[in-house]
Amino acid sequence: MSGLHLAVTVGCVVLVLLVVAAGLWLSRDATLSGRVGSFRCGYRAVGGRHWAAGTVQYGTHRLYVWRRWSLLPRPRFTWPRAGMQVVARTWVDASATSARDDVVVRCRVRSGASSREVELRMSGGAYAGLTSWLEATPQQVGSVI
Repeated sequence: MSGLHLAVTVGCVVLVLLVVAAGLWLSRDATLSGRVGSFRCGYRAVGGRHWAAGTVQYGTHRLYVWRRWSLLPRPRFTWPRAGMQVVARTWVDASATSARDDVVVRCRVRSGASSREVELRMSGGAYAGLTSWLEATPQQVGSVI
Protein backbone atom coordinates (compact mmCIF):
# COMPACT_ATOMS: atom_id res chain seq x y z
CA MET A 1 0.00 0.00 0.00
CA SER A 2 1.52 3.32 -1.01
CA GLY A 3 1.71 6.36 1.27
CA LEU A 4 -0.82 8.26 -0.83
CA HIS A 5 -3.31 5.39 -0.73
CA LEU A 6 -2.94 5.13 3.05
CA ALA A 7 -3.45 8.89 3.48
CA VAL A 8 -6.60 8.84 1.33
CA THR A 9 -7.99 5.87 3.29
CA VAL A 10 -7.32 7.52 6.65
CA GLY A 11 -8.85 10.78 5.38
CA CYS A 12 -12.00 8.97 4.24
CA VAL A 13 -12.35 7.19 7.59
CA VAL A 14 -11.98 10.49 9.47
CA LEU A 15 -14.52 12.14 7.18
CA VAL A 16 -17.04 9.34 7.72
CA LEU A 17 -16.55 9.57 11.51
CA LEU A 18 -17.12 13.34 11.41
CA VAL A 19 -20.29 12.94 9.37
CA VAL A 20 -21.61 10.28 11.76
CA ALA A 21 -20.82 12.48 14.81
CA ALA A 22 -22.54 15.47 13.18
CA GLY A 23 -25.59 13.34 12.38
CA LEU A 24 -25.78 12.06 15.95
CA TRP A 25 -25.50 15.60 17.32
CA LEU A 26 -28.22 16.93 14.97
CA SER A 27 -30.51 14.06 15.95
CA ARG A 28 -29.89 14.63 19.67
CA ASP A 29 -30.42 18.38 19.36
CA ALA A 30 -33.67 17.98 17.41
CA THR A 31 -34.96 15.37 19.85
CA LEU A 32 -34.19 17.47 22.94
CA SER A 33 -35.56 20.74 21.58
CA GLY A 34 -38.67 19.00 20.26
CA ARG A 35 -39.69 17.53 23.60
CA VAL A 36 -42.72 18.91 25.39
CA GLY A 37 -41.62 21.21 28.21
CA SER A 38 -38.18 22.00 26.82
CA PHE A 39 -36.56 25.34 26.00
CA ARG A 40 -33.16 26.77 25.07
CA CYS A 41 -31.27 28.25 27.96
CA GLY A 42 -27.86 29.48 29.04
CA TYR A 43 -26.60 28.43 32.46
CA ARG A 44 -23.68 29.11 34.78
CA ALA A 45 -22.78 29.10 38.46
CA VAL A 46 -23.41 32.43 40.17
CA GLY A 47 -20.36 34.59 39.61
CA GLY A 48 -19.23 32.53 36.63
CA ARG A 49 -17.84 34.31 33.59
CA HIS A 50 -19.06 32.19 30.71
CA TRP A 51 -22.52 30.98 29.80
CA ALA A 52 -22.92 27.36 28.73
CA ALA A 53 -25.60 26.78 26.10
CA GLY A 54 -28.14 24.11 26.82
CA THR A 55 -31.64 22.78 26.60
CA VAL A 56 -33.73 22.58 29.74
CA GLN A 57 -36.66 20.21 30.15
CA TYR A 58 -39.34 20.10 32.82
CA GLY A 59 -39.85 16.68 34.34
CA THR A 60 -42.48 15.64 36.84
CA HIS A 61 -40.15 15.99 39.82
CA ARG A 62 -36.93 17.33 38.30
CA LEU A 63 -35.54 19.95 35.96
CA TYR A 64 -33.14 18.42 33.43
CA VAL A 65 -30.32 20.53 31.98
CA TRP A 66 -28.73 19.14 28.81
CA ARG A 67 -25.52 20.54 27.32
CA ARG A 68 -26.01 21.88 23.81
CA TRP A 69 -22.61 20.87 22.44
CA SER A 70 -22.45 17.28 23.64
CA LEU A 71 -23.22 13.78 22.44
CA LEU A 72 -23.86 12.39 25.93
CA PRO A 73 -27.24 10.68 26.28
CA ARG A 74 -27.79 11.98 29.82
CA PRO A 75 -28.38 15.47 31.21
CA ARG A 76 -25.51 17.50 32.65
CA PHE A 77 -27.57 18.45 35.73
CA THR A 78 -30.81 17.26 37.28
CA TRP A 79 -32.28 19.58 39.88
CA PRO A 80 -35.15 18.50 42.15
CA ARG A 81 -38.31 20.52 41.71
CA ALA A 82 -39.01 20.69 45.43
CA GLY A 83 -35.48 22.01 46.04
CA MET A 84 -35.57 24.89 43.53
CA GLN A 85 -36.30 28.47 44.45
CA VAL A 86 -36.13 31.62 42.30
CA VAL A 87 -34.04 34.15 44.24
CA ALA A 88 -33.88 37.02 41.74
CA ARG A 89 -34.52 37.91 38.12
CA THR A 90 -33.08 40.57 35.84
CA TRP A 91 -34.44 41.55 32.44
CA VAL A 92 -31.79 41.91 29.72
CA ASP A 93 -32.77 44.25 26.89
CA ALA A 94 -32.53 43.13 23.29
CA SER A 95 -29.32 44.22 21.64
CA ALA A 96 -27.31 43.55 18.53
CA THR A 97 -26.35 40.14 19.96
CA SER A 98 -29.90 39.04 20.74
CA ALA A 99 -33.16 39.63 18.89
CA ARG A 100 -35.29 39.05 21.99
CA ASP A 101 -35.52 40.26 25.55
CA ASP A 102 -34.05 37.68 27.89
CA VAL A 103 -34.34 37.11 31.60
CA VAL A 104 -31.45 36.13 33.84
CA VAL A 105 -32.89 34.10 36.71
CA ARG A 106 -30.91 33.32 39.83
CA CYS A 107 -32.05 30.08 41.44
CA ARG A 108 -31.10 28.38 44.67
CA VAL A 109 -30.96 24.62 44.18
CA ARG A 110 -31.04 22.27 47.15
CA SER A 111 -30.17 18.64 46.66
CA GLY A 112 -29.89 16.65 49.85
CA ALA A 113 -27.70 18.55 52.32
CA SER A 114 -25.97 20.68 49.67
CA SER A 115 -27.21 23.96 48.25
CA ARG A 116 -25.89 26.15 45.45
CA GLU A 117 -26.97 29.07 43.32
CA VAL A 118 -27.09 29.03 39.54
CA GLU A 119 -28.06 31.56 36.89
CA LEU A 120 -30.26 30.68 33.93
CA ARG A 121 -30.65 32.96 30.90
CA MET A 122 -33.88 32.36 29.01
CA SER A 123 -36.67 34.04 27.08
CA GLY A 124 -39.53 35.75 28.86
CA GLY A 125 -41.92 32.97 27.85
CA ALA A 126 -39.58 30.31 29.20
CA TYR A 127 -39.33 32.26 32.47
CA ALA A 128 -43.13 32.33 32.76
CA GLY A 129 -43.17 28.57 32.21
CA LEU A 130 -40.44 28.00 34.81
CA THR A 131 -42.23 30.01 37.50
CA SER A 132 -45.55 28.30 36.72
CA TRP A 133 -43.88 24.89 36.92
CA LEU A 134 -42.30 25.77 40.27
CA GLU A 135 -45.51 27.24 41.70
CA ALA A 136 -47.47 24.13 40.72
CA THR A 137 -45.20 21.89 42.80
CA PRO A 138 -47.35 19.51 44.83
CA GLN A 139 -47.05 19.86 48.59
CA GLN A 140 -44.97 17.20 50.25
CA VAL A 141 -46.80 15.14 52.83
CA GLY A 142 -44.40 14.23 55.63
CA SER A 143 -46.44 11.56 57.34
CA VAL A 144 -50.00 10.53 57.84
CA ILE A 145 -51.29 9.99 61.34
